[in-house]
Amino acid sequence: MTTGQTMAPGEWATAADAYREDGVTILRNVIDPDAIRAIRDDLAGVVEEACGTKMERSLSGEPFAKRTTEVLWEAVCREPKTRNLLYTYAQRVPTLYSLANAAALRQLARSVSMSKPSVREAKVQIFLPWEKLFFQDCHQDINSLDSVNSVTFWIPLHPLTEKTAVRYWVGSHREGPVRHEEIVDEAEAIYLERVPKSLQDKYPNVRTAVASEGDVIAINRLVFHQSPDFEDQFYARWSVVVRYDDIAGQGLFSGTTKFADLAPNSVDKMKERLEHIRAFLAQKPRIDWREKLLRARRATT
Repeated sequence: MTTGQTMAPGEWATAADAYREDGVTILRNVIDPDAIRAIRDDLAGVVEEACGTKMERSLSGEPFAKRTTEVLWEAVCREPKTRNLLYTYAQRVPTLYSLANAAALRQLARSVSMSKPSVREAKVQIFLPWEKLFFQDCHQDINSLDSVNSVTFWIPLHPLTEKTAVRYWVGSHREGPVRHEEIVDEAEAIYLERVPKSLQDKYPNVRTAVASEGDVIAINRLVFHQSPDFEDQFYARWSVVVRYDDIAGQGLFSGTTKFADLAPNSVDKMKERLEHIRAFLAQKPRIDWREKLLRARRATT
């Protein structure tokens, strides 16, 4: 298992209390730095093969994010299909699976009384600064939720700042699963879901999950949360996302999810829309990343 700094029993209890109270807790320095470096190196290999550009190994977090952004931008402008190859093969790096079973994740699950954890999802999440369609509005992870005792773990592969980390509505998990609104922009291939504003307003304390390499952000999947502002993203954001459901006493589901009726973007509907999303992503980017970066630099000088 992947280990980092060992937390004392009292620290685990404090982390679990924060998780229960706020819906989110950040486990500091619990993933071995070597494990983070190893998955970055695996991903550098994927970028190298997908883009046909030599990638340095053993880059630290921020240089890795910047270098991969530059290489990917040149590649997708030259050949848009590179983007889908990247996402497909990023999910196949061997190091991903050891992180899904990291000791810290299993310990947090035990600390919040998850008796039969099931890995609902384990993936490399990549947000690119010219792809707006993946930036989520305020939502719960309702589409893939099979258990009310369910946790998402974010493992950043480089530091997350106030402008690049997820935002969350403190205590909003107490609302339980809620019916979401649909957000559609066909021209931009955007098909999102949003917690109604009236429910967001019930939880005015909104925080940002700032984290460093080696940290794990654990969030109750019923917590209202939102991607950082797209306009503030200038480099690729890489993380490993692992989702655990507790299947004990919850029932097992096939072909649907427990709260599918609360999500306007049903599985069948999204299957129909997937071809449009793929076609959109097979085009050259509509947003000029270098111009976006240049404008940001001008604004700070």
